[in-house]
Formats: sequence, C-alpha cells, structure tokens
Amino acid sequence: MRDKARIQPFLDRIAEEWEKHPDLRFGQFLMDVIPNQDKLWNCEESEFLRHLDVFANKADAVDDKSVVMTKELNTFDNTPRKIRCIEKKHDFLGDGNYFTEEELEIGKEYTLVPHGGRHDGLFIHIMEHPGRSGYPYYLFEELESYDVEIVKIATLYEFMKSIDEAEKSIREGKTYTEKEVWQELEKVIEGKDKAIDSARIEVCVEAISKVWKKHPDMRLGQILQYALGDSDLWDVKDLDICEALNQLE
Repeated sequence: MRDKARIQPFLDRIAEEWEKHPDLRFGQFLMDVIPNQDKLWNCEESEFLRHLDVFANKADAVDDKSVVMTKELNTFDNTPRKIRCIEKKHDFLGDGNYFTEEELEIGKEYTLVPHGGRHDGLFIHIMEHPGRSGYPYYLFEELESYDVEIVKIATLYEFMKSIDEAEKSIREGKTYTEKEVWQELEKVIEGKDKAIDSARIEVCVEAISKVWKKHPDMRLGQILQYALGDSDLWDVKDLDICEALNQLE
C-alpha cells in the first residue's frame, strides 16, 4: 500500500495555487494544469506538481507585466462601496437622442449596491436612488485607480461562463419551463450564486482528502474518475464533486 502521508501535502499545494484562482471550479483548475483528462488519470503526484509549477510560473509572469491603471467602474466587483458620478447626460442607444439623469449630481459620491449575481456589466444600482432599474456604468467612476486587467478578466470570465453553460445545455438538449427561468432569475437577483466563493475550496479539498486516504493506492485522477464516471471534468460543479465523493465512502 502506498503511503497515505503523501496525500495531504500534495492537496495542500493544490489548494494553495487554486486559492489564487478562485473563479475557476476545481475541474477547470485541474484541466488548466493537465489539459488532457485521460492523462490526468495516469498522472503521478510528482508529474502533476511539475505541471502545477509551470502553470504557477505562467500566472506569475502575467502578474509581473506592466500595470495600466484605470478608474473605469468595475461593475463585476459586487462589493458595496462609494463611487463618483462623472456624467449625467448620455446617449445610451447611440442614436443621437440624449437622456439626462436629473437626480444625479456630477462630482457627488454615491453608494454602489450589489447587483446580486452575474450580469452583462452595463448597469449598476445605487443606494441613494433604490427605485431606479439601474444606471449605465459609464456615468460613474471608482474613487481609486486599479489595474485595468482586473475588469478585463472579470468580463471575459462572465462571457466564457455563459458560453460554457449554453453549450452544455445544447449538448444535453435541455429546455426550461417558464417557472425554471424565473427561479434562475430570482437566484441571480437575490445573490444566491456562490460558484466563485473561495471558501468552497477548503470544503472541496477536504472531501477529496477524506476519500483518497481510504484508497491511497489510487492517484488523484483515478479517484475523481471513479466518483464522477464519464462526466466532463471541466463542466462539473465543485458541490457535485463533493457529493459524488461522499457516495464513495
């Protein structure tokens, strides 16, 4: 029997790097490190760690690039905070007809209210005028400058997530009832989508550790394969991985 003492340090190293990329689900993180799911099945821990170092070095190289700062409003940051109005007149439709948001005051600070979930990044809500359906983001700016890549990455992430979900639904031939559509909309509005909550990382790693230590002769890829079957690892949610692992106990 292989030494189970190797398992926890290995998972700790994975968790350490995964925590730097909390927007990725566990399966997505693994596939970024080892793009071939079949190769992951046969991948020893030592080989995986070599690939993980390569992945980490590439990420660090991106972080070391020259930083371009901006005050453009980051609408994908759901943190309540003060923002500043920089304009109140705008041509939202691009047809030459201008709208004036009379209740806004240029130069005044307002309180951004969390939108509650994934969205297209075009509108924001402020505490001072809660009855409004939202304001175009470009009427405001952040109080402090930040790295422009942050909002670029957030925008790309939301776009790719939408594509992934759409492609999965198409492959499954899935259709939605009107009730299901409204339930999904309510989940977004009420902020119940916790897919990128970094706290889930510890829970997921602990679930893997608990099962793996009972089967120490297996590799990580094999544990996941037995738990998930033929599921595409990229598409599996972290909660589903935990539930599948629990079924192996």
